[in-house]
Amino acid sequence: GGTFSWTGPNGFTANTQNPTISNVPTGATGIYTVTQSIDNVTITATHSLTIYPVLSSNTVGSNQTIQTGNAANSLTGSTITGGSGGYTYQWEHSTNNGSTWTTISGATNSNHNPGSPSITTQFRRVVSDAIVPGSFTSGAVEIRVVNYTATVTSNAPLFAAQTLNLAATPSQAG
Repeated sequence: GGTFSWTGPNGFTANTQNPTISNVPTGATGIYTVTQSIDNVTITATHSLTIYPVLSSNTVGSNQTIQTGNAANSLTGSTITGGSGGYTYQWEHSTNNGSTWTTISGATNSNHNPGSPSITTQFRRVVSDAIVPGSFTSGAVEIRVVNYTATVTSNAPLFAAQTLNLAATPSQAG
C-alpha cells in the first residue's frame, strides 16, 4: 500500500509501485530511487543499473568454393560491438543448407579455420556476452566443395607438319 515516487536518469519519474521503461536507451544507466510513503512513514531505496548497447556487427567472411581435398581459407569474423565487451564465441556448421546446425567442438575463437570440408558446408558464428543475456548469430557463409577434373585427348601419334588436335573433357561434381 501507500504511495510510490520514483526518480532516475534522463528525468525518469513514476508514481506506480512497479514502473516499466519500454525501449530503454543506454542513457538510462544510473541510479534509480524509489520512495514509499505509508502510514506517515517514508522509506527510500536505490538501485544502480547499467544499460548495455545491443550486440552488433557480427558478420563472417564470404562464401568460398574449393576443390575436393583442398583446405578452405580461414573464416574471419568482424569485431563485435555492444554488450559489456566480454564476448564468447561458438562456431556452428550445417551440411543440409541450414536446416539444422551443429556446434563445432573447440571452435571458440573469433575466427575459425574450417580445414578441408569433404562436402558443401555452411558456417556461422554465435556470439554471447558475459553479462547481457542472449546471443547474436551471424549470417551463414558457405564453403562449396566441388570435384572438377579434366582429361585431355589428342589425335596422336602424329608426324611433323601434321595438325595436332587437342580435346579437353571437363567433369564437374559437387
